[in-house]
Amino acid sequence: MTSATTQILPPASNSGLQQPRDDLPSLWRDVAGRDNWAGMLDPIDPLLRAELMRYGEFAQACYDAFDFDPYSRYCGGCKYTPRCFFESLGKGTLATRSRVTSTPPWTSLLARHGDRSGKDCRPDGGPAAGARRGIPTPDRSVKVMAGFVNLYTDKNTADRYSKYSVREQVLAEVRRQVLRYAEERGEEVSISITGHSLGSALATLSAYDLAEERVLPVTVYSFAGPRLGNESFKDRFEKALGLKCLRVLNVHDVVPTVPGVVINEDTPGLLRSAGALIPWSYWHVGVKLALDYRRSPFLQDTKFDFFGFHNLETHLHLLDGHHGTGRSFAMVSGRDPALVNKSLDFLKEEHMVPPKWRQDANRD
Repeated sequence: MTSATTQILPPASNSGLQQPRDDLPSLWRDVAGRDNWAGMLDPIDPLLRAELMRYGEFAQACYDAFDFDPYSRYCGGCKYTPRCFFESLGKGTLATRSRVTSTPPWTSLLARHGDRSGKDCRPDGGPAAGARRGIPTPDRSVKVMAGFVNLYTDKNTADRYSKYSVREQVLAEVRRQVLRYAEERGEEVSISITGHSLGSALATLSAYDLAEERVLPVTVYSFAGPRLGNESFKDRFEKALGLKCLRVLNVHDVVPTVPGVVINEDTPGLLRSAGALIPWSYWHVGVKLALDYRRSPFLQDTKFDFFGFHNLETHLHLLDGHHGTGRSFAMVSGRDPALVNKSLDFLKEEHMVPPKWRQDANRD
């Protein structure tokens, strides 16, 4: 399942989720990465933490609204309409548009990345050129993993929910909201995009696409996202387009280490330069905020709970208690640690929280 959301600031409604703090209007440029979050990460700035958690909860809402019930006639769909999406989840903000992928995206990703036809990806199975899939870029050296591009640009005209691609829907909605706020009301507008896991990859790709389309400040708040493209993609993302991306990750989570396990942004010296020429080299974009589940006194000390390491609720819990290098874990928002066990069995037994407790009847 993909969890990715886009918000245009100012939002259509100023209510719901964690409320934006009163000092956000005067400091939003810093929170959006004007100086690449210099001096805001260690120790973590309280306003930045609050905004990261707010955006993380937007992405978590996508998971909470997904119908996982195999006995439901709507299994694989969204339980709520855009108009009542957040309200139905006990959060009062407004969703202007939503899209649900009923087929698990990783199925499509694996199948399409193995396509050796040369149409949608390079014949060697490496990253695909974005321009070949309808994402305009003047730099032909920019490459992005074929599976991510396909998920972003593919559509199914026989399915009313997938009649238009993610790309078409995002661009159309952003244009509509920019027209509403910037052109009709004369307000200063920025775009913030968030996502978790594969949703993080799609959020990053969407930000790149939006930046190529128009000149607007765009920031990505990424949670547990994989690498997306090659070094040329990273350079164009950060330097040519001036995009900002803050990547929140658990250092024990394997997803942010792929693809590009061998050749990536951390590969040293000559090996990195030589590796850039092969198709399996991938670079992260943006700035990293590293969290460690072992810092939380609430979580089990385990080496093998890969779902727990990757889960978005785990990241939000760690973010809530994170203060910086060498500082004690102390939760500040009042967020209930029990949320970690919403779909996991990751809390220590001494806290007496049942595993995988969430049902619609128990969601509050």
